[in-house]
Amino acid sequence: MGDWRIALIEAHPQVFHALPGKAAVSRAYPRCGDGWRGLLERACARIESAIVGGDTFVARQISQRLGTLRFYWSGKLGTSSQSLIVDAVSRAEACSHCTCEECGAPGRLYRTGRTLMNRCIVHAIGVLVSIEPGFENVHLVQKIVDGRASIVACRYDRAIDAFIEIAWVSNKDEVPGPHLEDVMGPRSGSDWLRCTSQGARLRAFQRRNYCRGRRQRYDCLG
Repeated sequence: MGDWRIALIEAHPQVFHALPGKAAVSRAYPRCGDGWRGLLERACARIESAIVGGDTFVARQISQRLGTLRFYWSGKLGTSSQSLIVDAVSRAEACSHCTCEECGAPGRLYRTGRTLMNRCIVHAIGVLVSIEPGFENVHLVQKIVDGRASIVACRYDRAIDAFIEIAWVSNKDEVPGPHLEDVMGPRSGSDWLRCTSQGARLRAFQRRNYCRGRRQRYDCLG
């Protein structure tokens, strides 16, 4: 059976820009398990459909780090294209956070020694990493609105492969749906970010997404 990673690169030339016959040595050759094949195929299809005339895009690195997918890229994009591509990459990374890297079944984060990995029950190795109740699949996600980047708290729904934004409002009766108060408790958002381990983890994701967003907006193709 052929290498699906090479097939992925060759199927999406606007994403990878690999030279003919050189897909295996591409900088963005996916260095992750077979279980994440589907989420990468969806991400690449979304990215390619978002690219329009005048846009430039290239995948720089696709790998597993700390048990989740890392998809690095650069380019010069219009506002609409950038928003769609940021969303596609964010969804792929969030999906990897709850998908077994070995088989693609629903998974959780496990730790063995200093190694983190996402696994289903069948392929689990090590000890399950605990998550504070209410924070399952909660992410700080970068959104592009009117050309400006912002960070919002969302819950990723694996069944529909989409983010559901968690609102922070003073009167929950006026706004239907999930709210940060329900997840964080009575403390303010800033107190929660400072005082809880889950807040610290999301804050680290926020810093990474912000820095990467700046690189994505201003890098040019090399």
